[in-house]
Amino acid sequence: MLFLPVGWAKEMKKKLIIVVSFVVVFAIGCLLGAFLQHLRGGYWHKVLKTESFPFPNGEVTLSYTAESIGMPFLDPETSVLTVKTEYDLPITVYKAKRMFQESSPHVKDVKTANNQVTWQDGINTYQLTVTTIKDQAEQSDGEATSQTAPSAVPEASHP
Repeated sequence: MLFLPVGWAKEMKKKLIIVVSFVVVFAIGCLLGAFLQHLRGGYWHKVLKTESFPFPNGEVTLSYTAESIGMPFLDPETSVLTVKTEYDLPITVYKAKRMFQESSPHVKDVKTANNQVTWQDGINTYQLTVTTIKDQAEQSDGEATSQTAPSAVPEASHP
């Protein structure tokens, strides 16, 4: 049988409480540090509203988002205009963030017609024409064949 000194249970209990409390304080410190770091430098992104517009072989999407790095305190919205073509690859063609308490740039009046997209942001009006490289090559080939080379006319010799 193992003989233990008197009061060993009380002393062991005291050491166990110290170790457990140290581990708990350390874990709380790590979590609080990670939270503060995320507030200072974390990336925040939230989609507030989305609108889609038909476009040949795809669609145009206008999103109003709230995004910031660090704590999003009084952060204005960002207008993001993306074009998704027949290959299903979203291409961001316009992204503008308003300044605090400013009304522009804020994308509005998005219109699509044929292969063109037009929009306004309160400052400028934009027009984007989307043409595939294959279509451009066909157009340039058509223009090259329609232009005739000037005929070579021999100059008359002067006596």
